[in-house]
Amino acid sequence: ANMRTLYAHLFQILWESTLPCFGGNDSLLVSCELAGTNINCSDLFSRVPTDKGMCCALNAEDPLKDSEYKKLVEQMQGQSETIKVRSAAGQESGLSLTLDLHSNTVSFGTHDQRHSAFSVFVGAPQEFPMMREHGVQLEPGREHFIDLSADLVTTNNLRDIEPSARDCFFTDEGDLDFYESYTFSNCRLECGIKKAEDKYNCIPWHLPQVSCTQLK
Repeated sequence: ANMRTLYAHLFQILWESTLPCFGGNDSLLVSCELAGTNINCSDLFSRVPTDKGMCCALNAEDPLKDSEYKKLVEQMQGQSETIKVRSAAGQESGLSLTLDLHSNTVSFGTHDQRHSAFSVFVGAPQEFPMMREHGVQLEPGREHFIDLSADLVTTNNLRDIEPSARDCFFTDEGDLDFYESYTFSNCRLECGIKKAEDKYNCIPWHLPQVSCTQLK
Protein backbone atom coordinates (compact mmCIF):
# COMPACT_ATOMS: atom_id res chain seq x y z
CA ALA A 1 0.00 0.00 0.00
CA ASN A 2 2.85 2.41 0.81
CA MET A 3 4.51 1.69 -2.54
CA ARG A 4 1.23 2.34 -4.34
CA THR A 5 0.94 5.67 -2.53
CA LEU A 6 4.53 6.51 -3.37
CA TYR A 7 3.96 5.73 -7.05
CA ALA A 8 0.89 7.98 -7.09
CA HIS A 9 2.92 10.86 -5.58
CA LEU A 10 5.80 10.34 -8.02
CA PHE A 11 3.33 10.23 -10.90
CA GLN A 12 1.87 13.57 -9.82
CA ILE A 13 5.32 15.17 -9.50
CA LEU A 14 6.69 13.83 -12.79
CA TRP A 15 3.47 14.79 -14.60
CA GLU A 16 4.53 18.40 -14.05
CA SER A 17 8.16 17.84 -15.12
CA THR A 18 7.51 19.30 -18.59
CA LEU A 19 5.96 22.57 -19.71
CA PRO A 20 2.25 23.01 -18.94
CA CYS A 21 0.01 23.21 -21.98
CA PHE A 22 -1.69 26.44 -20.90
CA GLY A 23 -2.57 28.57 -17.92
CA GLY A 24 0.65 30.44 -17.15
CA ASN A 25 3.55 32.50 -18.43
CA ASP A 26 5.64 29.34 -18.90
CA SER A 27 2.99 27.41 -20.88
CA LEU A 28 3.73 25.75 -24.22
CA LEU A 29 0.59 27.06 -25.96
CA VAL A 30 0.73 30.84 -26.14
CA SER A 31 -2.35 31.33 -28.33
CA CYS A 32 -4.82 29.24 -30.35
CA GLU A 33 -6.87 30.28 -33.37
CA LEU A 34 -9.53 28.10 -35.01
CA ALA A 35 -10.89 29.06 -38.43
CA GLY A 36 -9.70 32.63 -37.91
CA THR A 37 -11.24 33.00 -34.43
CA ASN A 38 -9.20 33.25 -31.23
CA ILE A 39 -10.13 30.55 -28.72
CA ASN A 40 -8.86 29.51 -25.30
CA CYS A 41 -6.30 26.76 -25.72
CA SER A 42 -7.76 25.02 -22.66
CA ASP A 43 -11.02 24.55 -24.63
CA LEU A 44 -9.16 22.54 -27.28
CA PHE A 45 -6.20 20.76 -25.69
CA SER A 46 -5.69 18.28 -22.88
CA ARG A 47 -2.50 16.85 -21.39
CA VAL A 48 -1.89 13.20 -22.28
CA PRO A 49 0.94 10.67 -21.88
CA THR A 50 3.05 9.67 -24.88
CA ASP A 51 6.09 7.44 -25.28
CA LYS A 52 8.24 10.56 -24.67
CA GLY A 53 6.33 11.88 -21.65
CA MET A 54 3.55 14.44 -21.43
CA CYS A 55 2.12 16.19 -24.51
CA CYS A 56 -0.70 18.59 -25.41
CA ALA A 57 -3.36 16.73 -27.41
CA LEU A 58 -6.22 17.83 -29.66
CA ASN A 59 -9.29 15.59 -30.22
CA ALA A 60 -7.75 12.82 -28.10
CA GLU A 61 -10.03 10.05 -26.82
CA ASP A 62 -9.19 7.93 -23.79
CA PRO A 63 -9.01 4.28 -24.98
CA LEU A 64 -7.72 2.82 -21.70
CA LYS A 65 -9.58 0.23 -19.68
CA ASP A 66 -10.27 1.01 -16.03
CA SER A 67 -7.08 0.81 -13.95
CA GLU A 68 -5.12 2.65 -11.28
CA TYR A 69 -3.00 4.20 -14.05
CA LYS A 70 -6.11 5.45 -15.88
CA LYS A 71 -7.43 7.01 -12.66
CA LEU A 72 -4.12 8.82 -12.06
CA VAL A 73 -4.16 10.24 -15.60
CA GLU A 74 -7.77 11.43 -15.23
CA GLN A 75 -6.99 12.96 -11.84
CA MET A 76 -4.10 14.98 -13.27
CA GLN A 77 -6.07 16.03 -16.34
CA GLY A 78 -8.90 17.45 -14.25
CA GLN A 79 -12.60 17.55 -15.09
CA SER A 80 -12.57 20.13 -17.92
CA GLU A 81 -14.03 18.97 -21.25
CA THR A 82 -12.58 19.99 -24.59
CA ILE A 83 -14.18 20.92 -27.90
CA LYS A 84 -13.92 18.37 -30.71
CA VAL A 85 -12.45 20.08 -33.77
CA ARG A 86 -13.90 18.80 -37.04
CA SER A 87 -12.00 18.72 -40.29
CA ALA A 88 -12.64 21.39 -42.91
CA ALA A 89 -11.07 22.13 -46.26
CA GLY A 90 -8.81 25.13 -46.75
CA GLN A 91 -6.03 26.82 -44.83
CA GLU A 92 -8.40 29.50 -43.53
CA SER A 93 -10.47 26.77 -41.81
CA GLY A 94 -7.52 25.25 -39.99
CA LEU A 95 -5.94 25.54 -36.57
CA SER A 96 -3.21 28.11 -35.95
CA LEU A 97 -1.00 27.87 -32.87
CA THR A 98 1.69 30.05 -31.32
CA LEU A 99 4.11 27.92 -29.30
CA ASP A 100 6.96 28.70 -26.92
CA LEU A 101 9.57 26.20 -25.71
CA HIS A 102 10.91 28.66 -23.10
CA SER A 103 14.33 27.21 -23.87
CA ASN A 104 16.00 30.29 -22.35
CA THR A 105 14.63 29.47 -18.89
CA VAL A 106 13.51 25.81 -18.90
CA SER A 107 15.72 22.74 -19.35
CA PHE A 108 14.63 19.72 -21.37
CA GLY A 109 12.24 17.36 -19.62
CA THR A 110 14.11 14.22 -20.72
CA HIS A 111 17.77 13.33 -21.07
CA ASP A 112 17.34 11.94 -24.61
CA GLN A 113 16.05 15.20 -26.08
CA ARG A 114 19.26 16.53 -27.58
CA HIS A 115 17.95 19.40 -29.68
CA SER A 116 15.54 22.29 -29.27
CA ALA A 117 12.48 21.51 -31.38
CA PHE A 118 8.74 20.95 -31.19
CA SER A 119 7.47 17.41 -31.78
CA VAL A 120 4.16 16.98 -33.60
CA PHE A 121 2.22 13.74 -33.98
CA VAL A 122 -0.87 13.18 -36.15
CA GLY A 123 -2.88 10.01 -35.55
CA ALA A 124 -6.27 8.51 -34.73
CA PRO A 125 -8.09 9.79 -31.59
CA GLN A 126 -7.89 6.36 -29.89
CA GLU A 127 -4.25 5.82 -30.82
CA PHE A 128 -1.46 6.05 -28.26
CA PRO A 129 0.91 8.81 -29.53
CA MET A 130 4.19 7.18 -30.59
CA MET A 131 6.22 10.38 -30.75
CA ARG A 132 9.63 8.73 -31.12
CA GLU A 133 8.66 6.76 -34.21
CA HIS A 134 6.16 9.02 -35.95
CA GLY A 135 6.71 12.50 -34.50
CA VAL A 136 7.61 15.38 -36.85
CA GLN A 137 10.21 17.91 -35.65
CA LEU A 138 9.46 21.63 -36.10
CA GLU A 139 12.12 24.28 -35.70
CA PRO A 140 11.36 27.08 -33.18
CA GLY A 141 11.33 30.68 -34.37
CA ARG A 142 9.72 29.86 -37.72
CA GLU A 143 6.26 29.51 -39.23
CA HIS A 144 5.26 25.99 -40.26
CA PHE A 145 2.29 24.64 -42.21
CA ILE A 146 1.06 21.04 -41.95
CA ASP A 147 -1.32 19.83 -44.67
CA LEU A 148 -3.48 16.77 -44.00
CA SER A 149 -5.23 14.49 -46.47
CA ALA A 150 -6.74 11.00 -46.32
CA ASP A 151 -7.98 8.18 -48.51
CA LEU A 152 -11.07 6.24 -47.37
CA VAL A 153 -11.22 2.64 -48.50
CA THR A 154 -14.41 0.62 -47.96
CA THR A 155 -15.71 -2.78 -48.99
CA ASN A 156 -18.88 -4.78 -48.41
CA ASN A 157 -19.21 -7.59 -45.86
CA LEU A 158 -15.65 -7.24 -44.57
CA ARG A 159 -16.67 -7.95 -40.98
CA ASP A 160 -18.02 -11.37 -41.98
CA ILE A 161 -14.49 -12.43 -42.92
CA GLU A 162 -12.39 -13.99 -40.15
CA PRO A 163 -9.58 -11.68 -38.84
CA SER A 164 -6.97 -14.26 -39.85
CA ALA A 165 -8.20 -14.07 -43.44
CA ARG A 166 -8.59 -10.30 -43.72
CA ASP A 167 -5.32 -9.76 -41.80
CA CYS A 168 -6.63 -6.89 -39.66
CA PHE A 169 -8.84 -6.10 -36.65
CA PHE A 170 -11.73 -3.70 -36.15
CA THR A 171 -11.48 -1.36 -33.15
CA ASP A 172 -13.79 -3.60 -31.08
CA GLU A 173 -11.63 -6.68 -31.75
CA GLY A 174 -8.11 -7.64 -30.74
CA ASP A 175 -8.78 -8.30 -27.02
CA LEU A 176 -6.11 -5.97 -25.63
CA ASP A 177 -5.47 -5.86 -21.87
CA PHE A 178 -4.85 -2.11 -21.56
CA TYR A 179 -7.17 -0.63 -24.19
CA GLU A 180 -10.89 -0.68 -24.92
CA SER A 181 -10.26 0.09 -28.61
CA TYR A 182 -7.85 -1.81 -30.82
CA THR A 183 -5.35 0.02 -33.01
CA PHE A 184 -2.14 -1.34 -34.46
CA SER A 185 0.01 1.11 -32.47
CA ASN A 186 -1.86 0.32 -29.22
CA CYS A 187 -1.22 -3.38 -29.82
CA ARG A 188 2.49 -2.79 -30.50
CA LEU A 189 2.85 -0.63 -27.41
CA GLU A 190 1.09 -3.14 -25.16
CA CYS A 191 3.27 -5.99 -26.43
CA GLY A 192 6.41 -3.88 -25.93
CA ILE A 193 5.42 -2.94 -22.38
CA LYS A 194 4.77 -6.56 -21.46
CA LYS A 195 8.13 -7.66 -22.87
CA ALA A 196 9.93 -4.85 -21.01
CA GLU A 197 8.18 -5.68 -17.75
CA ASP A 198 8.99 -9.35 -18.14
CA LYS A 199 12.67 -8.72 -18.92
CA TYR A 200 13.50 -5.75 -16.68
CA ASN A 201 10.80 -5.93 -14.00
CA CYS A 202 10.22 -2.22 -14.60
CA ILE A 203 8.67 0.14 -17.18
CA PRO A 204 8.66 3.97 -17.55
CA TRP A 205 6.32 5.72 -15.15
CA HIS A 206 4.28 7.47 -17.85
CA LEU A 207 3.28 4.29 -19.74
CA PRO A 208 0.28 2.05 -18.90
CA GLN A 209 1.24 -0.33 -16.11
CA VAL A 210 1.24 -4.13 -16.45
CA SER A 211 1.11 -4.79 -12.73
CA CYS A 212 2.69 -3.58 -9.51
CA THR A 213 5.86 -5.56 -10.17
CA GLN A 214 7.88 -2.38 -10.62
CA LEU A 215 6.74 -1.20 -7.17
CA LYS A 216 8.04 -4.22 -5.26
